[in-house]
Amino acid sequence: DHDHFSHNPKLDYLLLEYNKISHFHVDALKNLTNLKMIDLDENNLTTIHKDTFRNNVNLERVYLNTNQIQEIDVQLFRNLVNLVEINLSGNKIKQFHHGTFWENKKLTRADLSANQIEKINLDHDRYSGLPHENHFGHNTKLYSLDLHDNKISHLHAYALKNLENLIDIDLSDNNLRVIHEDTFKHNINLETVSLSDNNIRAIDVQLFRGNENLL
Repeated sequence: DHDHFSHNPKLDYLLLEYNKISHFHVDALKNLTNLKMIDLDENNLTTIHKDTFRNNVNLERVYLNTNQIQEIDVQLFRNLVNLVEINLSGNKIKQFHHGTFWENKKLTRADLSANQIEKINLDHDRYSGLPHENHFGHNTKLYSLDLHDNKISHLHAYALKNLENLIDIDLSDNNLRVIHEDTFKHNINLETVSLSDNNIRAIDVQLFRGNENLL
């Protein structure tokens, strides 16, 4: 029976961490319209169906860290308009698609650390072929972004352009060689930047020119 919570419509916190869950049925949460937090940390999940959270519009926090997830469908979080925190750390994600977080306009914290992400690029317009949207273009409330311990070798100069409220970003332990001088240009509230354990040989003198709040 995949509908374990059909008689618990008022459930708002669901803690399933530290188990051996390898399969999570697409309809397991369909009746939990009041759910605010789900924790699936430390399980054996390899995939999450794109419709798993379709009815959970009140979800604020989703913890899928420390599993074996290789890919996040671009539509997985599309209905989570109240999402404020997402933790996908400690998985095997190689890339996350443009649009994955576009509907999560209240998102404040995103942890994608300890994965296998290689690039943070801009999406390209289907007609002109020109870059025009970044991964976090709609997440203007995001203040904490953790990308440490990945394989990121390229960070587009405008990847963080819309994140004016960003306070903390961790890019340590990646494969970065160069950081464009405009990378943090729009992050006027930035306080901490971690770039340790990369392959960076030089820092442009203009890199932090607009970041007066750096600690």
